Amino acid sequence: YLAALGKAVHANMQAGRGGACTSYYSGFDPEAETIAYLRNPRSTEDRKNRDLHYALLTNRLFAEKVARNEEAFAFNVYTAPRLTELFFGGDAAAFKREYERLEHDDAFKKQCFRPRELVLTALNEALETGVAYLGNIDEMNRHTPFKEAIHSSNLCLEICEPNRAYEDMRDLYADHEVGSVTLRFADGAEMAFNFNAAVQRMDGHTAFAGELAAGDALADGRIVAGIEALHAEPEVAMCSLGALAYDRIDERDDAAYEEAMYLTLRMIDYCIEHSAYTLPHIGVTAKARMNAGVGLMGVAAHMARKRLRYDTPEGRAELHRIAERHMYFAIKASLRVARERGLPRWIHKTKWPDGWLPIDSYNRAVDELGPFEYRYDWEALRREIVANGGIGHSCLVAYMPGESSSKALGQPNSIYPVRDTTLAKT
Repeated sequence: YLAALGKAVHANMQAGRGGACTSYYSGFDPEAETIAYLRNPRSTEDRKNRDLHYALLTNRLFAEKVARNEEAFAFNVYTAPRLTELFFGGDAAAFKREYERLEHDDAFKKQCFRPRELVLTALNEALETGVAYLGNIDEMNRHTPFKEAIHSSNLCLEICEPNRAYEDMRDLYADHEVGSVTLRFADGAEMAFNFNAAVQRMDGHTAFAGELAAGDALADGRIVAGIEALHAEPEVAMCSLGALAYDRIDERDDAAYEEAMYLTLRMIDYCIEHSAYTLPHIGVTAKARMNAGVGLMGVAAHMARKRLRYDTPEGRAELHRIAERHMYFAIKASLRVARERGLPRWIHKTKWPDGWLPIDSYNRAVDELGPFEYRYDWEALRREIVANGGIGHSCLVAYMPGESSSKALGQPNSIYPVRDTTLAKT
């Protein structure tokens, strides 16, 4: 299947340039070591595929095994479906409990390996082939505005959005939502819902029909007893990108920064609404989500102008200030867009209406890296979001590489530091 995917990717040409794709694999997959070697030119032909890039997905338990150099057992969706489901989730404790249950189950056939050796293999291959992609899948599913599971990222691993496979090719050509779910209630009645339909729960929160499970109570008093039929909404994760040239905006002029962010989001809105979608259903989900990814260009120039390094406490504090300003005004600008054109159709499939903010779920280990302080009133912003029922986009920020754009701009690439001026080859 990877061989077929690689050839299909290169068959798609644009302006004489072939496509590119990163394929994601779990560190617990029984074939993980084989996949790690696929880009190596010295691999045998039956174990080589240089048409693709590969990203190794790990989680907290995997990292603990690496740190202690312990053995782990391999699994996939066939051998351990529940464990696989938890792997692509944000609850690290639940994953660990299920893993330990299977670990002590003598009836569960185990194929053991050492995660540290796999990571060293993957990193060595990255050094030799020049490409290294690593993803912490539990962090991607924990620190996110989305309610649905995230299984992978994109080519350069800068976006984290839900996607779901198409089970019927005809759905790709549908010009409407195709997902549905039939619920059975405690009184024996059955009712069919649009998979994405907003449903009020008894606890006051808004859910979408496809996430309801047995035991959930609806606002009208009905209790879900089970799911009779399910056709989940398929989705290709789409993110329309833009970026701000940080070094071109006065760092003291927050009004100008907010206006630049607003104009960027408006440009992205226009692209989403007016693009020609060869496969119509991709346009349906893109317009329902309104996923935006606004990044930065020229951060290294700003840091150099202030005589700051990336690896000092003072430099990290400045990077924190840049990132906080960027996210805060992205949300402010998205609120403005929402008030002008309305909320995205699927905003209830995110945590924004409940008042979620990135400061709620970021990994607190980051606080150990420098003297970080907030400069903006996040709680006032939260109240605005809740009062508005959400913001204008399902997601807002993506720090993409932007290599071609940075050349046109005459600025350093994205948020990256400038690389060494001298390259030594051995």
